[in-house]
Amino acid sequence: MSLYTKEEKKKSLWHPITDEDFTIDFSKPFIVCCDDASLFIVKDLADMFYYLDEDRFYDVKAQTLSEEGKDAFREFYYGYMYIDDEFYKAIDWAKGQYLEDVKGERERPELFVMDEIGPKVIDHFDFYPNGDPAYEGTPKLCRDFAVDHPELHKVEYIVNLNWVPATSLNTLFVAPTDKPKTAYVVTSGEYSDYRVDGVFSDKEKADSFAKKAEDRTIEKYNIDDEEQLRKEYWYEISIRIDNSSKAKNVSVNDLSQSGQYFDAVRFRSGEGIGSCFYFYLKAIDRDKAKAIALERFHALLAVESSHFPMLRWTRDISPHYGPGDLQEGLVFGYFDYKAYFYSDYREEKIQDLFMKIKDSLPIPLTEEDKIDWQNLTEDACLQLMNNHGLKIEPRKDLPLEFI
Repeated sequence: MSLYTKEEKKKSLWHPITDEDFTIDFSKPFIVCCDDASLFIVKDLADMFYYLDEDRFYDVKAQTLSEEGKDAFREFYYGYMYIDDEFYKAIDWAKGQYLEDVKGERERPELFVMDEIGPKVIDHFDFYPNGDPAYEGTPKLCRDFAVDHPELHKVEYIVNLNWVPATSLNTLFVAPTDKPKTAYVVTSGEYSDYRVDGVFSDKEKADSFAKKAEDRTIEKYNIDDEEQLRKEYWYEISIRIDNSSKAKNVSVNDLSQSGQYFDAVRFRSGEGIGSCFYFYLKAIDRDKAKAIALERFHALLAVESSHFPMLRWTRDISPHYGPGDLQEGLVFGYFDYKAYFYSDYREEKIQDLFMKIKDSLPIPLTEEDKIDWQNLTEDACLQLMNNHGLKIEPRKDLPLEFI
């Protein structure tokens, strides 16, 4: 039986196999996750015979699983995910050409690969514990192989399924949520005189007890509320690296839950903080947030030059409140690789940013750009930065921590 929360199921394209009834549409190909977390693709009902090869598991006339087949699915598989239009739409932004584009250095990912033959999946069993490719076909996804043997590199694109929230296997391996029980807390008094007079699991008993005194009220609380335990909160995780590429110190800060945050990363350096990456993400607790940030940090190092070329570019922040100098970079969406900028005409506007960044753009400016330096407009600066390798978007709703 697969375990998942209702909230996570809504965000996911995976269909967990539970004790509840289910029907698989064999007219569409789908990915299956086995009980050892390995993956395979099923093209149609006939193809399923390769994995469950007993006739009693199928209703061939109806082109579906029999009840015994469903029981076999419950025993051997955690879930399935259709390879349909919704799937392709979800993974579109995460496509890479080579293995290095979609894999952290030590990561053992689950990959969706499209080549000249069609779709295939590669799971964590195809990598050694240190993250190196192990399966015979996996090294052929690497950039070096494509350079050395271009005639054999037939890969159209690769996607890390765990980097896409809708296709991540996470929903198949999390605890279920039960409907919380309610506690009825009878209280009286206010401020310093406030006190709890009784706690009941039955509302009628709480009402009866509350009527024994004039100023009593009833407050409701959920007991062992799994939804509250599994509710995700936003965190800022700083990873100090100084002059190395290794994490020397990691700290986790709680963020206000009312901010309009998104998964992001930025770089800062200065007196007292050294050189630090800051990750912004949601997690169920501080320990999980730290673990996710470290995983994203190592994955980022593998693709920083191609996906985040301007991440470590910084400029002086003025005014800066606090001791010492602070060099601050732009905020980048962790999953869309786009820089986000809050334009404030009192402090720093788009034109100011462009003048600071123009000599550091991934694609250098040339005379062919025909820039009117005396009449730079915001739109012109944005277009120049986008055309020269920096995807950037101004936003007025950035949370304070991103500004």
